[in-house]
Amino acid sequence: MGKALTMLLLAFSLNIAGQTQGRKHYIYNIFELSRNSKNIKVRVDNGQTIEEIKNADGKTIKFKTAAGVLMYLTSLGWDFYTSQDNIKGVVYSGSGGTSTTTRWIMRKPATKEEVDEALKNIIKE
Repeated sequence: MGKALTMLLLAFSLNIAGQTQGRKHYIYNIFELSRNSKNIKVRVDNGQTIEEIKNADGKTIKFKTAAGVLMYLTSLGWDFYTSQDNIKGVVYSGSGGTSTTTRWIMRKPATKEEVDEALKNIIKE
């Protein structure tokens, strides 16, 4: 009986240890798309700052289509997680218009250490 109980406890503890080691970690960013008649601009909320997305030279990147934005982000290792659209309408003197803001929450696989390091710079005390 004691041997069976010991084996059961060992199997249970190995199962719990395996679950914590196999847990996936992610870094999340929010990408906000704004459209005009010529292009799409993207602002990035990385938990520390909110800025327009820039290339390696520091220049703002403008995209032709939302699909182009998505292809660019996935090429950098981001995975689509979820989205949110906010539509606002305004009417003034019989004329009106709407504006749409689209936010994509994207995530990138990371190690526990990378997530812990990111959290050090995100939390305001």
